[in-house]
Amino acid sequence: MADAEGNPLALLELPAALTDSQRTASHALPKRIPLPQRLQATFASRITSLPAPTRHLLLVAALEGSGNLLIARRAVEGRCGLKHLAPAERLRLVDDATGRLAFRHSLMRSALVDLSTSNQRRSAHRALAEAWTGVPEQRAWHLAQAAIEPDEQIAALLEDAAGVSARRGDGPTRWQRSYMPPH
Repeated sequence: MADAEGNPLALLELPAALTDSQRTASHALPKRIPLPQRLQATFASRITSLPAPTRHLLLVAALEGSGNLLIARRAVEGRCGLKHLAPAERLRLVDDATGRLAFRHSLMRSALVDLSTSNQRRSAHRALAEAWTGVPEQRAWHLAQAAIEPDEQIAALLEDAAGVSARRGDGPTRWQRSYMPPH
């Protein structure tokens, strides 16, 4: 219901993407519910009409997740810039009035990720890892998401980040809670 954000089509279609055990709450929901074809088509038409630099910037923002404009700008530097948000703002897909990049509907994030290729996602995660150079936990998580095979250096970074997090007394981070195999 939270992901549907009041969208009647989403309320009908999203449960179909879940397994029986997820619908009965005997298994956890995935971090990002895959969009059924009808919902994907609804959001895809708005996304595919955007210029390539805008789609890239939005994919980076969707994978970054916090709406941090500084990190998004660093991650796309040399390829595009924040000025490329304009087409998405005109279509009312995103808003940065609060100083953070916010998607007007959370399913837009899912659609952006679903419409991207695995190579595009890995590339965006590598760029985000570079943008988060001063935050080892974020850097490690994005490097892990960009990896295509086991990597001892990334595993060591993840272990170090978990140790830092534990010493601070933090609860499980997103990558500790829901580490998924790389895209």
